[in-house]
Parts: sequence; C-alpha cells; structure tokens
Amino acid sequence: MIFHRIAAQRPDATRVAGFHSWLRLGRHVRKGEHGIAILAPVVPRLRVVDGESGDERWVAGRPHAFRVAHVFDVSQTDGEELAAPPVSRLEGSDPKDWYTKLRDVAHGLEFTVEENYLPDGVNGDCNHALRRIRIEVRNGQSHQVKTLAHELGHAILHADRAGLCREQAELEAESIAYIVCAGLGIDTSEYSFGYLAVWAGGGEQARHAIAESAQRIQTAAHRVLDALTPGAEEVAA
Repeated sequence: MIFHRIAAQRPDATRVAGFHSWLRLGRHVRKGEHGIAILAPVVPRLRVVDGESGDERWVAGRPHAFRVAHVFDVSQTDGEELAAPPVSRLEGSDPKDWYTKLRDVAHGLEFTVEENYLPDGVNGDCNHALRRIRIEVRNGQSHQVKTLAHELGHAILHADRAGLCREQAELEAESIAYIVCAGLGIDTSEYSFGYLAVWAGGGEQARHAIAESAQRIQTAAHRVLDALTPGAEEVAA
C-alpha cells in the first residue's frame, strides 16, 4: 500500500520520510517540492467500558479508512549527509502501556514474550518452534511497542514461510507494525519507512511486493487491533 503509491508517483524514490521527520534527521525539504501522497490510517476513538467497575476510558480503534498524507524522498531535501536509510529508533514513552496490552495479544496466540539483551542491531525476534518472542530491553518504550507489533506480525503470518523470502516477510511484518502503531497513536514513520526501503527496494520490485502482500498485511494488523479493544463501542472522533 505505502510503497505502491510512492513508486507510482516517484519511481526513483529510495528514502522517504515526512516533513518533520526530515527536520529531526537534520535535513529540510526544499521550497517548491511536491510531496508524495500516501494513504495514512484514519483512527477512530473508541469508548471501552469495564464490565465490573463500569469505568470508561477512551482508546484508539483500528483504522477502517485512510486519508491522504505526504512524504518526501531524500532527493527533495538538503542538509546533513545520511550514511544509511533514515532508520531511527523511536525514543518516545508508552504512557498508555500498549506494550503490556500487546504482550497479552501474544499470550493469546500462545507466544511468550521476553525482554532480553539481544545482539547488536537486533531489536526483536520471533521463534515459532519455541513459541517465543524476544524484545531488546535497551530500546526506548515506544520502540519496544513497535518491535512487539512487528514480531506479532511474524507470529501471525510466518509460521510456515515456504515460498516466502525473508525480504517479503520483513516487509509484511513492518507494514503490520506501522498500521497497528498508527491505530495506537504512535507514529513510526521515522523508522518504518527507512526499514521498508531497505527490505522492499523500489520501483517495480516494491510495487509487486506490496500488491502481493496487501491483504495479508491488512488482515493481520486488524487482528491485532481487534484483540486490543474487545467489546469496544466505536464513537465518532
């Protein structure tokens, strides 16, 4: 979905990010440049009522519609040199404790979740044989949320990867993480877009990969989001 729209508008795009994400990376979009339109999830607000106490709280629901948002390729920006695609670990907190709720989703899939010190460069992994997900404990809270959503994508879709290359599996898992986190109000584009660029490539290769996986990505992402808000009553945002 994301890269299908990017490749159709700018086939030579290699590294994309939003306007403010580029500023955080030390680059700025040149005046007069036109953004690349993508479809971003529209997230409704949901009212959840505790069946025992009657307490109410508001959470983000699953995205069931999309809006047009804009990103820019690195070639449309000026500023500091980038030695690698703009993949920046997320540094925010997790005030709504989405990590614990995602861990409960993993338990519902009969996976354990462990926080551990993983090898350099590894943020998480999913082992179907052991029914285990591991998360790098040294990362920030919001990045741990994104990684757990990513590994849940692997848990749901990739028990049997016969005929599916690693590139495709990583593209699917990170796309699921992006959609799930958008539904939770967490913007992962600063990391996800660069990560997807690494694994999906560009041009025709990316278009084919996204077209092949789009339905699987949507189904798995909605499965996770549905599990996070059982019994929720949807209310207009």
